[in-house]
Amino acid sequence: MDSRVYSPIFNKVTAERERNNSEKRVFGINSVWSRNPEDIRNGNYPGWTKRDISTEYYNNPEYNLNHNDGILLYELTKNADNKAKTSIDKGVLVSINASNPSGYSKTLALINKLKEKEIPITGYRITNMGKSDSTQKFKEILSALPNELPFLELFFESPNTSSLIALENKVIDELSLFSSLNPNDERFSFNPWAFKLTHFVNTLDYNSYGGYLPGVQSFSRINFNSISFDESDWNGIEDTTRINNGLRMVYVSRNNERIFQGQFGPGNHPDRDNAGNSYPTGLDLSRIKAAKSLRNLIFYDQENDGTRPDKVRKLTRIVLYNNSDVWEIDSDELNNAQFHEILEKDPNLRPKSKIIFSNGKTTRKIRIKAKENGHSLNSSGINNLRTLLGWSDNTFNSNTEILVDPTETNLINSLSGFNVVRSSGADDDLVIT
Repeated sequence: MDSRVYSPIFNKVTAERERNNSEKRVFGINSVWSRNPEDIRNGNYPGWTKRDISTEYYNNPEYNLNHNDGILLYELTKNADNKAKTSIDKGVLVSINASNPSGYSKTLALINKLKEKEIPITGYRITNMGKSDSTQKFKEILSALPNELPFLELFFESPNTSSLIALENKVIDELSLFSSLNPNDERFSFNPWAFKLTHFVNTLDYNSYGGYLPGVQSFSRINFNSISFDESDWNGIEDTTRINNGLRMVYVSRNNERIFQGQFGPGNHPDRDNAGNSYPTGLDLSRIKAAKSLRNLIFYDQENDGTRPDKVRKLTRIVLYNNSDVWEIDSDELNNAQFHEILEKDPNLRPKSKIIFSNGKTTRKIRIKAKENGHSLNSSGINNLRTLLGWSDNTFNSNTEILVDPTETNLINSLSGFNVVRSSGADDDLVIT
């Protein structure tokens, strides 16, 4: 007689998805499945009944709203057969179409009025952000949101997500970041400080880009693989504490959270071995004009890993600011730039790693200034320069002009083998405005 007992197959991945759907979502779903593109686009949540209550607000002159503003309010009620473990059974959701000029102009006043009257709003969903104008300003709107908010959905129709930093001091239970663009677009990035007090960043609702009928938009959560920082994070090259703490948040302290694991997800032991997890391999510093390199930035767990090279978080995409056809850096900065050490230079990697600039291929030359009279490049500086030239996504090549003041003999001599052009000033720099 076979006395062995067989247990049902337990799939850890699906079990975790089912638990997150049920327990981490504000409008919980009693299912292993994510929301489909249509549900995301229309603001539908399986297991919840949605009722339009907009007219109640349109009829109240205090809110200054009408049917043409693209602003809708809904009441969501949990269905009796929905067994998801949620903290609420009913909620009010404000939906704002940011591509509607009238609604966009009224959004700030509406948020402030709802706060003033202490109307219990469960969440906001702001759609079409940047669709009509990629430079639309949302930082002020996000700053006006309540300091404690159960639910927030943002739909970015431009890779510009710089407004997210306004959420840094907001306690948010669930934050979802969606787009109808390619969710894997490398230009999408987030400032880790934006999620400082966010309990759960929704990474459940991923839908493949394409594969749908013509004209059908495939909405998906954004699959971030780059992090970014802002001018407000920069305290000068000698004090990079805030940026390094942000890097540590991503690479170490919160790397067990899916949003901080880049496009490839967790390793086998995500809660106990962050070095085995994936991580965002892009770093966008282009919003910090003074940031010329990776100098003084820390890409490993300084507290636990020492300087072990196998623990270094290498990058495949670095973005720097420039507004001219000439990119300028001083010799000391280049000596300490860390390009050679941190950029992943596996020749078989596709797409190939790169260091690029905010103005794209408009950048054509490099100007190196001596830190002080007689200063030159050391071997690290030369390796950093070679990395920059060879891994620039064809912005530069071996014939790229390296502009150097003709009086800096030591610097010129250290650049033997490069295409050095003696240039005493910035007269030949073309500034792009």
